[in-house]
Order: sequence, then structure tokens, then C-alpha cells
Amino acid sequence: AAGERSVLQGRRGRALEVVARGDKGRPLVVLLHGFPDTLTVWSGQLAALADAGYYAVALSLRGYGATHAPKGVTPYAMEACTEDVEDVIRALGYDRARAVVGHDWGAVLAWTTAALLPELMERLVVLNGPHPKAFADNMCLAQARASWYMGFFQGVFFPEDMMARNSARAVGRAVLGGDRDPSQLKKDAADLARLGFMQQGVPTRAINYYRAAILAPPRVNTLLRMQAKVKVNTLVLWGTKDFALMESNLDNMADYVETSEVHKMAGGHWIMLDRPDEVNARMVEFLSHGAE
Repeated sequence: AAGERSVLQGRRGRALEVVARGDKGRPLVVLLHGFPDTLTVWSGQLAALADAGYYAVALSLRGYGATHAPKGVTPYAMEACTEDVEDVIRALGYDRARAVVGHDWGAVLAWTTAALLPELMERLVVLNGPHPKAFADNMCLAQARASWYMGFFQGVFFPEDMMARNSARAVGRAVLGGDRDPSQLKKDAADLARLGFMQQGVPTRAINYYRAAILAPPRVNTLLRMQAKVKVNTLVLWGTKDFALMESNLDNMADYVETSEVHKMAGGHWIMLDRPDEVNARMVEFLSHGAE
């Protein structure tokens, strides 16, 4: 991603790798990538947000890139990962972000942060990533079939080997998503995801997000707070040709968030690569609307 790359310090000296565009001091937008990506997946959004007057900062999630990489499964539970979102906002010198934006696991993390630490953001933007409770409540046969890989990832070592073999070809193919004529933006993102996944230890840590969802369930207090409606004003952007997440995840959105806008677009799971101009326009419009 064109932008200024740096490594910030979170609590207990934890490294937080970011790429930033725009002028520091402007309203902050933090972007959280998903699996099996790197922060470079947001290059088009960083540019558009900076042009619109925001300080746009993409974070490498824990276990990826130069961000701290704890051992074991438990540190990759969502509640633990919210510490990194809080730390990156504080390390940049802000009390709160204008918005936190997330895709895939980054979206689940953004939802969780909005539920547990709503004071950190004025707005929430999620791209093809369900509210955790909505995912459970709206589970259907089609979604269970589409989620087969989540069970597969509970295996030890074998999933890493399969994803990493042949220069992590499976990762590149996942990002391309069967697109027969991918744009250069999408091809570049697939290559960068593949290269990121080939770094030592990344396959295990990336898959540990799935393992933590089963093996490190939230505490009762956290579960209760996740049951309450998200109070942060939310924009949901959803590619309707997602191979992994069904549109049923959008059912009854009012049960999970007090104020939300949902926009469906013809595109796949990586909607920011399939429809970058539309995603950017929707995001900028949503962030500028009612800005203080």
C-alpha cells in the first residue's frame, strides 16, 4: 500500500504495524483486514479516505506482518484483539476514531470493539463480516456448508500445510475468488496476501483466529455485552457473491445494532477489490454525514 509504514508501540511494548495516509490530526479512520490478508488490501481505501480529509491508518492484525505475534490460541480471541484496536488509536495520539472499518475477521473484530469499547469510535463500517451473534442466530444449512473450512481449520498443522503449500497458492486463489478476469488491483492483492502468508509462523497464527473462536470462548460478562445492541452508528457494505458468507447474515440487522445502513453490491467476499469506487464513495459519504 502506498503510504507511510511504521511500527507503533501498544501496551507492554507490543509492536503494531501500520500504514498511514493523510494528515495526522485530521479525523482518524482505522482499517482492519481479515483472513488471509495483509494491511495492503486497503490501499485503495487509504487513498480515497486521505483525499476526503481523513487520517487513514491500516493495522496489521496480531500475528500478521510486523505486529506482535503471541504464541498459542487464546490471544487470537476477539476480546483479546480489541486491545490492539484501542492501543493503535491511543498510540496515534487520538482518544477516539471517526470510524473503525473492518473486513472479514477484521469486521468481526470491529463489531466486537464497537460492542465492548464503543467510546473508541464514532462510526463503524463493516465489509462482508457478520456480527458474531447474527452469524450464530442466522446459521442455516447453506451457511453451514459455506463454513466447512472453519471446522477444517480446527485440525492441528495440516490446515497450515495445505494453505501454505505451492507458495501459498490457495491463499491467492481465495482472494481471486474464481474471478475469471481479475483487475490489477485484485491480482496485486492476491500476490501480497500470498507473500504475507509465506512468512514464518503466519499460517498458524492466522488460522488460530478460527481455533480461538471454538477453543477460547468469551467470558460471561463479554457474552452479555455482545448480546446488547451495538450503539455505534453502522454502515454495512456487502458483496452478494460471497462464497463464504451468506446474505442471511444481514437478516434482522435491527436486532444487533441500533442505527445501521446496509448496502448490497454485486461483488464477492473482497468487495473493496471488486467494487473499490462504490465502496469508497459509500464510506466517505457515511463518514462525512453528520460529522461534528
